[in-house]
Amino acid sequence: MSSTAGVFVRVDEKPGHCPVCKGEQWLVQKSAPRYGKTLAHGQFEARETVYVCAAGCKNATGTLVTHRADSLVRNIVPQCVVGYDVLVFVGIERFLHHKQREEIRMRLEHEYGIRLSSGGISHHCHSFVKYLARLHNARTELLKTVLKGDGGWPMHVDATGEHGRGTIFAVVAGWRRWVLGA
Repeated sequence: MSSTAGVFVRVDEKPGHCPVCKGEQWLVQKSAPRYGKTLAHGQFEARETVYVCAAGCKNATGTLVTHRADSLVRNIVPQCVVGYDVLVFVGIERFLHHKQREEIRMRLEHEYGIRLSSGGISHHCHSFVKYLARLHNARTELLKTVLKGDGGWPMHVDATGEHGRGTIFAVVAGWRRWVLGA
């Protein structure tokens, strides 16, 4: 895939109703560059228009009610330049395919035109694990229901590590081969 580096995209999604006052009047708060790197689009620069409620409404946290472009919010990790698809790609390559940082970095650059540093790959691996843990915790009740429906499950426990250091504790539901905790 050829990269979209150097391509400039204007993102100006009009907001609907304010979630607080239900009004439709918005003011432009700012228009700022937002950089992105996704598997679908490569590297790109977007100029995002951010709106603020004209009535001055505030969230429960005391911050002004703003509206950002949904297309960027849904696809780009908050306070980051990579998309969720890149984050998942890095996590799968590292933890399922056992690839090293440099292998992942080279594949992203050659196949998708996305340049990341080795340190960036490490950071995204950690983020992937955090998101996966949040998803796992959010689905705990569903997982319990499915495993109970199986009539129970054999639990495989492993607490090994390389050279006796950095031990990882893992629990696997035997019949489904799901990792339930690490």
